[in-house]
Amino acid sequence: MKKPICYVALFSLLSLSCFAQTKRGTVLVGLAGNASFTKNFSFKSSNSTFSPRVGAFLAKNLALGGQMSFDRQTSEFHGFSNNYNRTIESSVSAFARYYFGEAKLKPFVTAQTGYSWLRTRSTAPDRRGYFRGDEKWQAAVGAGLAWFVAPKVAIEVEANYRFLNRSEVKILDNGNQNFRLGLALYLKT
Repeated sequence: MKKPICYVALFSLLSLSCFAQTKRGTVLVGLAGNASFTKNFSFKSSNSTFSPRVGAFLAKNLALGGQMSFDRQTSEFHGFSNNYNRTIESSVSAFARYYFGEAKLKPFVTAQTGYSWLRTRSTAPDRRGYFRGDEKWQAAVGAGLAWFVAPKVAIEVEANYRFLNRSEVKILDNGNQNFRLGLALYLKT
């Protein structure tokens, strides 16, 4: 029982001495992701996202940079016919982010644009094997919170909406919502 109390006390002391590192010359290095799993009697699916990002503060509270994103979705249906689908989407994007306030809990708005590649493998009778999925331009707008738990470390929560410009293959909708949880380092150069 003493160990958890000590960890909470240490974490509280670290968080009380925090200040936001969003000044010009700071480098932002972050890693975000999410995952979801669904399972019932005849259907099972999983979705995971991994997104590293690097940016630089060009002015106070304004960061510009780039990120890569790797999304993997799988679904299995067991019934009259067993079907398996796996979709892998990779993307490269440029982003802009603006922070508000001087507290250790800083809200921000973000916008990004980039290009993504989608590949799918299926065992469904009408789509067996690999096929080239979709390549598209995308843009996203969103908002989030960065909670500085140490002078150079923040836990980030972000929600955004992606607008997708699809090519001739119409697999998914033309937009989707994302919710991400991540960890970011704010390093002074």
